[in-house]
Amino acid sequence: MLKSGTICFNDMYFFAEVTAKAAADAGMRAVASMILVDFLTRFTGTPEEYLRKGLALHNRCRDHLLSGGQTPRRGDECRPGDRRDGQQQRPGYDG
Repeated sequence: MLKSGTICFNDMYFFAEVTAKAAADAGMRAVASMILVDFLTRFTGTPEEYLRKGLALHNRCRDHLLSGGQTPRRGDECRPGDRRDGQQQRPGYDG
């Protein structure tokens, strides 16, 4: 990506912490977002666990090049309350 001139990217899916580490190692700007869905996967089993992992990623990825977050994959794949909880758990959320 760097060779093609890409200086920043956004990625959202499972194992976002791996994407965040790769971007940090390459010195790239990135937003690595943890997926938020309301069904069982091999990654985790409950919306609360997705929220916990997303907040942990956000707290680890707070510098000038890297930020972490949480993003619903599709609106119909998670409950409205889970989307709201994901926003409100982020430090600096102002409603």
